[in-house]
Amino acid sequence: MPKTMSGTQVTPANVGMASTESNTLSLIITRPEDTTDCPFWIGLYKKGLSGAREVFALERIDEVFKLLTERGLDENQALMLSDSSGEGVRQFYLVPEKLCQSDRQEAKALILKTVEALKPNRIGVYFGIDSKNPEQNRALLEEILIGLARTGIRELFLFTGNLGVNTVLNAALRVKHGLAGSKELQVFH
Repeated sequence: MPKTMSGTQVTPANVGMASTESNTLSLIITRPEDTTDCPFWIGLYKKGLSGAREVFALERIDEVFKLLTERGLDENQALMLSDSSGEGVRQFYLVPEKLCQSDRQEAKALILKTVEALKPNRIGVYFGIDSKNPEQNRALLEEILIGLARTGIRELFLFTGNLGVNTVLNAALRVKHGLAGSKELQVFH
């Protein structure tokens, strides 16, 4: 993501391209060094032994999602983790990967209901692709992105992670098609 001479990240919101009144959604494809602009992340986790403290001990989003997908969390249900001990608040809404595999519609409904209740302006999303079922995971990601685009969010950050930029760009194009003109979509990478 481009920066000003003072080092500030250039985002659609801080250059006046998106507003709360706008029918425009900025979809920002991010790499690990660009994820600090987003305080609210949605992702999946596998069942494991890690706890919330281990999640918040990590500074970088790529490290957080690596922990969630490799070591997992000692949880069984969707949960919200919030940390206000630093400069700003960091929040993660995490859904068990197992739920996404067994009931995609329920997982999607949980995520969208949570976002509608909290009404954040900026949301980051990362769903690592399960190598056993990559098409199902890609379809879920796209359905959730379309659902999120229909809420009041202004900026949607997509962390590339193990997906790669091409996969995320293709997902963005399918989301634009899925919105069928109901919302303008600007893609930044």
